Amino acid sequence: MSIDTKVNVPLQPSAHLHIVGICGTGMSAFARILLDAGYRVSGSDLRADPPTGPALQAWGIDIHLGYDAGALQSRPDVVVIGNAVTSDNAVAALALERGIPCTHMPACLHQLLGDRHRRIVIAGTHGKSTTSAVMAWVLQEAGLQPGWLIGATPHFGPSGKYAPGPFVLEGDEYNAAYFDKGAKFLHYKPDLLGLTTVEFDHADLYPDLAAIETAFRQLLAGLPQGGAVVLAEDTVRFAPDVPAHADTLRLDALGFEVIASDRDGVRFQVAGHSLAFPLPGRHAAVDAAIAALLCERAGAGWAVIAAALPRYPGLKLRQEVLLEAPVRLIRDFGHHPTEIAVTLKGLREAWPDARIVAVFEPRSYTSRTDRMRDLYQKAFVDADRAFLAPVFNADKLKTVALDTVALAKAIGDKATAGASFDAIAEAVSNEVQGGLVVLFSNGTMNGLPERLVQEFQSR
Repeated sequence: MSIDTKVNVPLQPSAHLHIVGICGTGMSAFARILLDAGYRVSGSDLRADPPTGPALQAWGIDIHLGYDAGALQSRPDVVVIGNAVTSDNAVAALALERGIPCTHMPACLHQLLGDRHRRIVIAGTHGKSTTSAVMAWVLQEAGLQPGWLIGATPHFGPSGKYAPGPFVLEGDEYNAAYFDKGAKFLHYKPDLLGLTTVEFDHADLYPDLAAIETAFRQLLAGLPQGGAVVLAEDTVRFAPDVPAHADTLRLDALGFEVIASDRDGVRFQVAGHSLAFPLPGRHAAVDAAIAALLCERAGAGWAVIAAALPRYPGLKLRQEVLLEAPVRLIRDFGHHPTEIAVTLKGLREAWPDARIVAVFEPRSYTSRTDRMRDLYQKAFVDADRAFLAPVFNADKLKTVALDTVALAKAIGDKATAGASFDAIAEAVSNEVQGGLVVLFSNGTMNGLPERLVQEFQSR
């Protein structure tokens, strides 16, 4: 049986939607959007770990643990299948067998939004979560009642929210579902678009950079009459791909310039306005500048934008400060070499005299492979010490795993390939007396963040 992603989603508040793989970051955010929109929501997953599991349960969502027939005991009107769900999933198969309409999250969200919201999509291989969150924050401060879908949790609200105003979407280039290998963002149909950076990533889905660039060009081609795109310096190469009926706003043509970067954040200029943002580094200024220009297009005044940007509360796992003393302990989602490099550079600008220790777990698919070892060698230049954790699930890769021992040797004496997280925790605890420790991972790191918080607090 096949799945029709154009299935009509019932709009009446009593409609029941069941989400397969509900505890993923993006799917839990989508569940919250459905709740806000008035739907009845349930879900199934193998685990309901923090933070998403308890949050879903606190919102009153029934989570069935396990992929079995019990998940569909109360027959839903529509089953939404998450992109982490595989083709042999028993709940998806049973839903099809019973004739329950099935779709995936981006297609369902597209139908939910309809023509009632102005859609603002932030896309790029890095920076899209931060830029999306900044937009949501500024538009909210401007009183425009935005909704949003963000692939991380803001400190000012849930990662998903439905509201009557403009809708901010983090445009993920990863595939929509096992039955739709196209990028999620191709379903979002933006009126306004921001492109941060476009580099090679997602080696399990895209064979090379050209394939990723093709997906982004398809996204640009869908801009409507009167639409607009903001291009960062890294994405100016896509300017020829913008339809003639849409506006192109280039940071380099709008006087974008970083004035200063220190521990108070970054100060920059764009479009004749001087702005401040609380995160350090040029990459942070780029994200904030894109958000500012799109917010102005969406109806926020420059005075509101200038007042809101410095008060941006931040995102979990995006330069999230877990501890300030006696060691500044920071947790960051960075897993691509560029993300690690620019984050460390920004921190070095903010704390030029501090000792910076980086701990990196290769956990995303691309980072687990040996494909970008040379780039990782250059990523830690602004760190005084680097610990490389074991490759996550290296035995399950279908290609050669990142050789962390060879990488540490290439980086030099300041790098160590840790045999385990226990060994890394002990080494960091023994070596670090002050300065900054930055933990790079898109996962839990086997509890290392919590362990280091306890260790440093005990001092």
